[in-house]
Amino acid sequence: MNEQTNNRAETDPQPPLLRRRANIALAVLAGRTVVLQLTTLAGQVALARYLEPHDFGVYAVIRFALSFFAFFGDVGLGGGLVQKKEAPTEAEISSVFTLQVLLSLGIVTVVWLGAGLVDHVWTDLPTSGPWLLRILALDLFLTALRTLPSILMERSLQFVKLAGLDVVLGLAFYVTAITLARQHFGSNALVIAVVVQGALGAVLAFALHPFRPRLMIDRVALRPLVKFGIPFQLFQIVGFLNGAVTPIYAGAALGVRSLGFINWAQDTAYFPLKAVEIVGRVGFPLYSRLQSDARALGESFGRAVHLCAIATAFFVGLAFSMGANIIHVVFTDKWMPALPLLYIYAGAISIGFYTPVMGAALNATGRQST
Repeated sequence: MNEQTNNRAETDPQPPLLRRRANIALAVLAGRTVVLQLTTLAGQVALARYLEPHDFGVYAVIRFALSFFAFFGDVGLGGGLVQKKEAPTEAEISSVFTLQVLLSLGIVTVVWLGAGLVDHVWTDLPTSGPWLLRILALDLFLTALRTLPSILMERSLQFVKLAGLDVVLGLAFYVTAITLARQHFGSNALVIAVVVQGALGAVLAFALHPFRPRLMIDRVALRPLVKFGIPFQLFQIVGFLNGAVTPIYAGAALGVRSLGFINWAQDTAYFPLKAVEIVGRVGFPLYSRLQSDARALGESFGRAVHLCAIATAFFVGLAFSMGANIIHVVFTDKWMPALPLLYIYAGAISIGFYTPVMGAALNATGRQST
């Protein structure tokens, strides 16, 4: 009985413990972000030097095509587990795990059978394009394996473990990608690095939060999760469709090389959104636990908006004042044609940063569809 009580307290901590864990989580994730973003920055600079805009364009197309298929295999069940007021039951956890694994296997099968269709949309892809998509699809299954232990750690705000996992996986991706890029693997280096990262993530997630789910589907246990999860997923699809214009139009109409410039400018300009992601990542489980306390919820949300606004304003100012110099010194002049795009995307996030912050609050309080 005591063991069950302790496990429940760990999964469903009380408000005072929640606030302490949230503060620790913000500090840990801030430190994690400093380490991870320094790694990311160094990795992006190295890849920009070893790879060509065409390679980034091919990778962007393949990633988008895979994301398109992946949305049909996700009904937001993970978000439903995090948002629940009560601790999830064994039946709920096992049912979500089983369903996500089955859905991911189904999507991987569909991708392998339909990968050849990408050539009809993006005609200047290399002949290896369909096979790159098939290989990258394996990451969907690996991600499904990692999702449940990560969600259980996130629900209980165990962000120390999650931060360590993120750093290790970030290092694994860039070490693999840069090593292969130096060997002239081109866009293949990025695809292989994703799969290596996914395999390592699945192993480490279970090591950090061991559990043995049963292979089962309990419809009664899944029903409330699906009720929350479908609107939650629809909310994510809106953002996906908004971002789909670039890879579909630019990749098909302007060519993969032009898409490489666009993708690089967007990724560089959106760098401060990593700080916003931290606040949203901690905010979702925190707001979910505080949804019955309007005052505490409002105070937490206000602090989140203030913090994100400061971080975004600093980077936007840096992009506008020193963008050309940064490209010349750090990324080399082959990326200079993307400078106007860098200005456009930097201007967009000066307001757009608010969307993911508000999204976390809406999702946590079950108001995705409002």
